[in-house]
Amino acid sequence: MGGCPLGNTFEILQFTAWSAITLYLLVGVTFRLSLLGYFTSALAAALTLVSLSIPAWDATRRARIFGGNAWIELHAALALFSYGVFALFALTSAMFLLRNYSLKTKHPGGVFAFLPSIYELDHISVRLLVTGVSIMTASLAVGAVYWVRDVHTVNLTKLFVTVIIWAAYAVALALRLKGVLLAKRFGWAGVVLFGAALLSLWPVDASRHPDELPRPAKVVPR
Repeated sequence: MGGCPLGNTFEILQFTAWSAITLYLLVGVTFRLSLLGYFTSALAAALTLVSLSIPAWDATRRARIFGGNAWIELHAALALFSYGVFALFALTSAMFLLRNYSLKTKHPGGVFAFLPSIYELDHISVRLLVTGVSIMTASLAVGAVYWVRDVHTVNLTKLFVTVIIWAAYAVALALRLKGVLLAKRFGWAGVVLFGAALLSLWPVDASRHPDELPRPAKVVPR
């Protein structure tokens, strides 16, 4: 199709699942969180099954959606990869909430015994949030360099939604570093923000221009 598989909702969800799995393979050994692998697999399976359950999401395939521009393709790939980072951030946040629940209810046994400590989960979540915001910032910077040169090609809906998601994660990071967003609230922020990020994929994909669709082949009369 002349570019990364980001031409429709099905491909976008698949790319997000691949990004989360790839990132876990890179950082899982560093964090020594084998249980995070199970959470990542469950999330990837959920995203994959949802994307496969709605055939209409893969009904329209767009050819050369980046117009042959490698920088715009890099911008899109980095943006979706940051969603994979935010997916892991949401998973560690969910694990934090589960660990917090086990401590509050005084039930540290069972599956809760395999969860890392509150301190470790909080430390990992912060590092993932910093990584995700940094990658998404780089994505917007790469896109901005091209958009400034050719302003009329900017899709305002896509830009507006993307900037809102980036700003939301950036604000969450700033509040966490200032000590305002802590503990349980920080955990819920990670889960809720990723839900909002997934919902933002629909208007971003729906805002593509009609000229991004593959053109029908010309019939040459005999």
